[in-house]
Amino acid sequence: MRNAATLLNLAQLSMAVASIPTGLIVKLGRAAPSGPLVLHGRKLNQVSVSSVAELTAAVGDSAVDKILVAAGTYDFTSDMCTYSAICIDRAVTIEAQVPGSVVLDAKGGRRVFYIEDGGTAELIGLDITGGYVPSVCSPFELALKYHPVPP
Repeated sequence: MRNAATLLNLAQLSMAVASIPTGLIVKLGRAAPSGPLVLHGRKLNQVSVSSVAELTAAVGDSAVDKILVAAGTYDFTSDMCTYSAICIDRAVTIEAQVPGSVVLDAKGGRRVFYIEDGGTAELIGLDITGGYVPSVCSPFELALKYHPVPP
């Protein structure tokens, strides 16, 4: 029955799109789930942020699993840990609300992300730039430094 409902929704959508006047911009999206997100039996806590302070606070909050970042440029002028704007020591997802609309800029003064021992990060739809750190081993480390989990 779900496939039939999906097909019906697609048919309704195509009819609605066909009736849109030329030059009108329409944004389509999914409705937010009515209850908490659940992954592998675990409730996920998701927050939306729109400033550097909100982003770093959300990263530092161990109750937050997923961070949705509003469109814009986020200039990092201070460090959460040595030479890094954002330090991650747990599992977290950081995602642009609109892919490609978020720029995280370390302003040439620090690494953008540092993934500490035990940390994992899923970074989705983010543009990362302006990384710098003394004695860098590779260009990758300008934006992201991580400690791989030992086998």
